[in-house]
Amino acid sequence: MPLRLIAGPQGRLAVDDAPGAGTDPPVVFLHCDAGSHGQWREALAHLRPARRAVAFDFRGSGRSAPAADGDYGHDGRAADIGAVLGALALDQCVLVGHSGGAITALHYAARHVDRVRALLLVDPAADGRQFPEAQRRQLQEQLAGPNYRAVLRDYYTSIAGPDAATRARILQDAEATPQATVLGSFRTLSEYDPRPALADYRGRRLSLVTDLGDNPAALHRLDPTLPVRRLHTMGHWPQLDDPAGFHRILDEFLA
Repeated sequence: MPLRLIAGPQGRLAVDDAPGAGTDPPVVFLHCDAGSHGQWREALAHLRPARRAVAFDFRGSGRSAPAADGDYGHDGRAADIGAVLGALALDQCVLVGHSGGAITALHYAARHVDRVRALLLVDPAADGRQFPEAQRRQLQEQLAGPNYRAVLRDYYTSIAGPDAATRARILQDAEATPQATVLGSFRTLSEYDPRPALADYRGRRLSLVTDLGDNPAALHRLDPTLPVRRLHTMGHWPQLDDPAGFHRILDEFLA
């Protein structure tokens, strides 16, 4: 499916959209930091025979333009979601977000509860503020330096899991992501407090959490009312490691 370019708040956004059967709210997929819409390719193909499904590249990622104002935080990326929904004339949707994209999904949903019918968080990023400040500062300094691609590659390799094909796909996306995008999105994760958004969005929710994502700063630890389903023996990209298993969970959630 050829990508559609739409006008975003800070530049053109690349959108993968195709009509689907039925009248259920469309599903909009949001990729991780230093990722792209292509990480949802299998999920899009799975849903489209029966439902409209959309994925797009956030500002400064994939084939979307960089942010003219340099804003790669959740406010800016939530504005990207709003622009895509507006351009596609979608009054309501189900948001499915992965990792940092899951936090952007939560951030948007909390501010647009009337537009988000349900929220599926796929191994969402944790509350970065709870990690040691020295550790967060060191990562920011490394990502701001000349060796940031090697730093990012090593980090993503460490969380990619054992599947070589998955690792190759996510590293290709990561290495193609501009340094400004990486630095801005990672800085946001280290500073963002997700608790107000968890309190404000009370629509249907589910958090899929891998062993890597199940830590004291995870969203379901901050909000015990957040439904959680644990996934084992895979890396941080369950939709790529086990597409069939992910699709079963997705279908159950949408039903």
